Amino acid sequence: AWRYGLRAALGTPPPRLAEYRNLAWLRAQGFRAVRPLLAGVLRRGGRIVFQFLATETAPGATTLRARLSEKSALEAEPSAARRRLLEEVAKDVARLHAAGFVHRDLYPRNLLVDDADPRPVHLDAWRGGPGRGRPGRDAAYDLGCLFTYLPDLATEDEVEHVWRTYVRERRAHGSLDEARLERSARRHREALVERILRRNRTPPALPRSPWGGPRQRS
Repeated sequence: AWRYGLRAALGTPPPRLAEYRNLAWLRAQGFRAVRPLLAGVLRRGGRIVFQFLATETAPGATTLRARLSEKSALEAEPSAARRRLLEEVAKDVARLHAAGFVHRDLYPRNLLVDDADPRPVHLDAWRGGPGRGRPGRDAAYDLGCLFTYLPDLATEDEVEHVWRTYVRERRAHGSLDEARLERSARRHREALVERILRRNRTPPALPRSPWGGPRQRS
């Protein structure tokens, strides 16, 4: 309550208001995102003691993580269909970054997919926003988030395809230092994995291409 109240006093909107604005911005820019309906906060003194966000539902959609990990989907969905799905995710993320939007929580659980449209649907986008990239929380951080769990959900060839598609799409929107971006994204991924291990959560798979070979764990 005090933390968000202080941030609001310094000009940073509370999370639910930030997410409302970000979802509206994404939709206005042509990206798919759940439609925000209403958001609000309750303040007492300098504290924010309650906040909420209401959005429309996304019928028929599931998270990218669930779609890729369901055993029935893995058996029934042809590899070409999975490859196209991941390619659309990579293209969407590249366009997102080219537009100046940094998600800052871009895990597979925060992307919805459905059969109505190949493009992913964004949600839980309160941490970042347009122009919110900064050292340590930039496009490379988003990629670190995405690739933290992706090697556990997709084949090595599919992971490589996501990376190559992202790079190609970003270059179509301007210059890109691929080597520097890959080094930075890999560092973010390693830091995220270590944080997960410190918190005793289920660890992601060991890094695979293009993030280098497996690291030894003690």
